[in-house]
Amino acid sequence: MLRLSLILLVVASVVQGWFFDRFFHAEAPSSAENGTTIQPTLLRCADANGMLFPNATSCPNLSPDKDCEFFFKPTADGGRNPKCDQDILQVAAMKCARTCAICCELPEFQCEDKFGYSFLCPVIKRNCNTDNEVMRKVFAEICPKTCGFCGEKHQRDVGMVI
Repeated sequence: MLRLSLILLVVASVVQGWFFDRFFHAEAPSSAENGTTIQPTLLRCADANGMLFPNATSCPNLSPDKDCEFFFKPTADGGRNPKCDQDILQVAAMKCARTCAICCELPEFQCEDKFGYSFLCPVIKRNCNTDNEVMRKVFAEICPKTCGFCGEKHQRDVGMVI
């Protein structure tokens, strides 16, 4: 049922986008006609060089992974599928935040990693969801943005000074 709803959401978004573009937008000149190149201006969960932030893929997809991979398959070079950045597909893209590498836009990533520890956070990322409660509290304290722990209340009883 979830797959069907994601399919319908994407189809409706594409049809709506096509209709809107067809009837309400004038066609823009191509890059060959105006002598410019088209550069993507949207850097979602990435730095100015296009490198993804450590937390860009730190969340689960809300829709099944296989559906997200089908609709938002990463590019051949491992980059974000351009459909992830289309305004009309944002609801579906957010349900596939991991596949689209836009986890940093979710509320649980709206904070900062602890100053002075940010160099460790990319390394810690793969261990964020450990079952070891003490380590999880440490990670939440020093790398909350990377691990997706923003807003979680963790007590500072980890037995060490951070």
